[in-house]
Amino acid sequence: QPVAGWSGEMGAWLEPIRDGLRGGVTEPGEANKHLVSWAFMNDIGGRSASTPRDADIVLERDAWYAAFAPFESPEVTVVVFLPNGCSGDLATPAVRNILDWCLGQQGR
Repeated sequence: QPVAGWSGEMGAWLEPIRDGLRGGVTEPGEANKHLVSWAFMNDIGGRSASTPRDADIVLERDAWYAAFAPFESPEVTVVVFLPNGCSGDLATPAVRNILDWCLGQQGR
């Protein structure tokens, strides 16, 4: 089912991406443990990741978490990047705090 406001080919491939970003928040995993009891958990989409600088050195992994809210009609996007952060889930609490403030300001 195409996403409202998107037409043609773009609407067709955007829905699976949105589903994946919903799963990045709601499905069990390292990042999810920071979101599980959060009041806004079902209002956002997001994903964590780490990118290696050197595959042999774990400490040289950059960590990031990207999220948007509200899920159905995004108004806010947040990306937290931690150089040498090791694991993407370590960026999740900062995203949560920022979105907590943003969504709170909107009276959600």
